[in-house]
Amino acid sequence: MSTRRRIDWIAAKATFIGDPTRSFSKVARRFSVSVPAVRKHAKADNWEAEALKFDRDASERALRAQAKTRDEHITRAMLVRDKSFERMIADLDSDGSDVRVSVADLAAIGKYVELLLGEATERPDYGPEDVQRILTIVLALGVKRLEPARFLEEFDRAVAGVLGPAADEAAEA
Repeated sequence: MSTRRRIDWIAAKATFIGDPTRSFSKVARRFSVSVPAVRKHAKADNWEAEALKFDRDASERALRAQAKTRDEHITRAMLVRDKSFERMIADLDSDGSDVRVSVADLAAIGKYVELLLGEATERPDYGPEDVQRILTIVLALGVKRLEPARFLEEFDRAVAGVLGPAADEAAEA
C-alpha cells in the first residue's frame, strides 16, 4: 500500500484558476505538494490557458452587468424626470398657485423639449459678461413664479435690449 497522499488535482486547478493572484507555489502550499508537481499537472491540463479564458469571461460578464446597471439607471432617471414633469403640468392645470419654476428649471424644460423634437440642444456661445448681464436681468425681473407668455416676452425684450444683435444671432443658432 502506498504512503503517498492523493491530491485532488481538480480542486488544485480550481484554486489556481479562481485566484486572481494565481501562482503554482500558492497551489503547492495549499495542497502540500511540490511546485514541480503542480507545474507538471498544470502543463498537462492547460491550467494557464483556462485561467486566461476565465479572466476574459469574468471581465465580459462584469462589463455586461455594468452596462445593464447604467441602462437601468438612465431608465430610472428618465422615469423620475417624466413623473416630475407630469406632476408639474397637473399642478399648472389646477390653479397653479403652488408651482414655482426657477430659471434653471425653465432652461432644463426647454432643453428637454428640444431633445424631444430632435433639435440641437447646444447653448449659445455667450461670454462671461453676457451671462452676467442676463443674470442681472433675471434678478431685476424678480422671477419668483413662472407666467410663461408674459414672462418670456418680457425676458426676451430685456435680453435683446442688453445684448442687441447678439441676442438675435443666438436665437437663430
